Amino acid sequence: MTPRWASSRPSELGEWGYGTAAEPADMETWKSYVRELATRFKGRIHAYEIWNEPKYSDLERTVANDGRALGSYTGTSAKMVEMTKLAYLIIKSASPGAIVVSPSPTGYTDDRVNLFLARGGGKFVDAMAFHFYPRSPERDLLPRVAMIRKAMKDYGVGNLPLWNTESGFIISGLEPIDPAQFPDTRIFTPAEAAPVVARSLILGWAAGLSRYYFYAWDDGKYGLTSDWTTGEPNLAGQAFEQTRRWLQGSVLKSCVGKSDIWNCEIQRAEPFLQGRIVWTTDASANLVLRPEWEITKVETLAGDVMPRVRP
Repeated sequence: MTPRWASSRPSELGEWGYGTAAEPADMETWKSYVRELATRFKGRIHAYEIWNEPKYSDLERTVANDGRALGSYTGTSAKMVEMTKLAYLIIKSASPGAIVVSPSPTGYTDDRVNLFLARGGGKFVDAMAFHFYPRSPERDLLPRVAMIRKAMKDYGVGNLPLWNTESGFIISGLEPIDPAQFPDTRIFTPAEAAPVVARSLILGWAAGLSRYYFYAWDDGKYGLTSDWTTGEPNLAGQAFEQTRRWLQGSVLKSCVGKSDIWNCEIQRAEPFLQGRIVWTTDASANLVLRPEWEITKVETLAGDVMPRVRP
């Protein structure tokens, strides 16, 4: 976000105030800001994302008739690439070990990513970012990750990691939620959100996402906590933690979905773990543990552990 005094469009009303969605009027101001940030926090900030959820005026409408910004950035893709290049060179000079992450668009197309990469932006980042907000992990997240991956490959940066730097689901419990504000979005209870959170993490990993950040742990509408004061996780937050325990340090051997049943095989050396994460999206389906899997115990997403009951 750009402070109004430095903004190239100080009269444009952004979500966070006047001028905030515009690029700085003087790139020397941008350079000075990035240099001060990277120098002061060298070794403490490990990754810098250039901008949050940009829209590009050479691709789409970015300002409403009343002058309000329609996104977090309303300038051109060329100017965004220029700022990315300047930031990259300064950060690498001031804090060589820091990771420079691309601007993070959102949406259901790859148009913004394509435009950024077509302008040469991929040469000045260490990781690509996107904000995936899946309606369904199985039907939505997987094809969208593949779409962004293809765009990266088409522009010669398929080797870069892809980070999901913002994602989540609307979850009731912390503050009142007006369904009219989210007409096309499902509002989950924490219990309903728990398996969706877990499946998103697992399938994001299977799709090749290097990082997956939920927005936001203590947010009133998207949060994974049941209490702002203590930070106590709700059922969705507990599912996040359980899934983390399964995945951290593990290797994904395979992940296959067939007829609404998913089977992901994982393996870990220390502490040893060899198992399968299995689920169904069909509430009426029965999951059968196959004898050749040699299952000795079953652990549920809720953390309950039980011995395998053989037929």
